[in-house]
Amino acid sequence: MNEKVLIIKDSEGCSESLKTGLENENYDVIVFEDGEGVMKVIREYKPQLIILFALYNKLTEYYIIKEKREMLDEESIPLMIVTNTDRGSEIEGVFHFGAVNCILKGDFNAKEIVNNVNEYFMSHNTDKTMPKNNMENKTIKEIGEEVKNKGLRVLLVEDDEFLRDICKRKLEIEGFNVSVAVDGAQALKKVEEEDPQMILLDVILPGLDGFEILKAVKANPARAKTPVIMLTNLGQTSEVEKGLSLGADEYIVKAHFTIGEIIEKIKTVMKRKNIK
Repeated sequence: MNEKVLIIKDSEGCSESLKTGLENENYDVIVFEDGEGVMKVIREYKPQLIILFALYNKLTEYYIIKEKREMLDEESIPLMIVTNTDRGSEIEGVFHFGAVNCILKGDFNAKEIVNNVNEYFMSHNTDKTMPKNNMENKTIKEIGEEVKNKGLRVLLVEDDEFLRDICKRKLEIEGFNVSVAVDGAQALKKVEEEDPQMILLDVILPGLDGFEILKAVKANPARAKTPVIMLTNLGQTSEVEKGLSLGADEYIVKAHFTIGEIIEKIKTVMKRKNIK
């Protein structure tokens, strides 16, 4: 039986393209306008995943999650939030109140959400068979083993606790072996002790900033070839050029990328560098 997915949209939710994308992956999908009657639909349809659109910063004061708390407690149905809020405290509240994922995307991207749904069912139902891409005879577990990144060592240097935790969790789902550092001194210590195969490096950090850490890594002959991706909210051309001139392989402005897109960038760099 196909997994049932309920999309609860608000008046701004771009749900039809998502519905089509999910149906192409053989999910059983219905769309419901957020409002009166939603609990009845949930109880009658019995979805295995709910996708709730909460665009345009409607997560203020955790309004959406508090309102649906009865649904989460009574039905034990996982909830995935789609929002473009940029308030870290609000996003933390989403997970606190029981959401399994929060997709941070100002510009709606149905393909990304479909990928997140596939990832969710992959990690929670290893006996499910993927119907697409000529993989009819393979289980999610088998496909997962093929796409895992064999425990490749990634050092994530990020002082924002929320961003650090969600990025670490996503990377580990992809099969990476992730170590974290919260400041410059800790980062340099872990570079020497753990010999990471990839470094994700925030620019603004306590103590040494990302540029200083990058200089130190590239100045060490034993570590100079380690790929470094700079993660920052500094999008000025001069900052980007500085990072690249110091030896960074990529420079990602966090506000312009989702976590999923950052992971794809990591895979691109690793392929380019022939890291296996």
